[in-house]
Amino acid sequence: MKDYIGLVLILGGIGFYFMTKQPQPDPKDLVIEQQYQRIQTLEAEQRGMERALGLSR
Repeated sequence: MKDYIGLVLILGGIGFYFMTKQPQPDPKDLVIEQQYQRIQTLEAEQRGMERALGLSR
């Protein structure tokens, strides 16, 4: 019976760890997010340059 108690505690600990662990973002989503941020940055730079050159729409 004592062996079972140890096994249950270990399995419970592992289950608790996986339940409370923060989910890792999918690498594909991370790449999409980085590309989106890069596009935002480039658009902001473009607007800044247009404004500096007096081409603002």
